[in-house]
Amino acid sequence: EYQKHLRKHHLVPSMSGKGNCHENSAVESFFTSLKAELIWRRTWQPRREV
Repeated sequence: EYQKHLRKHHLVPSMSGKGNCHENSAVESFFTSLKAELIWRRTWQPRREV
């Protein structure tokens, strides 16, 4: 069903071979930078504020 939904909207899934750890490295790097600059530098009180 997921694959059908993607095809319906002309999307191509990102499907690397087994053990390919480099495919998501750019996205992982982006989110790490985002968290480092916006989340980890601040103390959040209370938890709902996050």
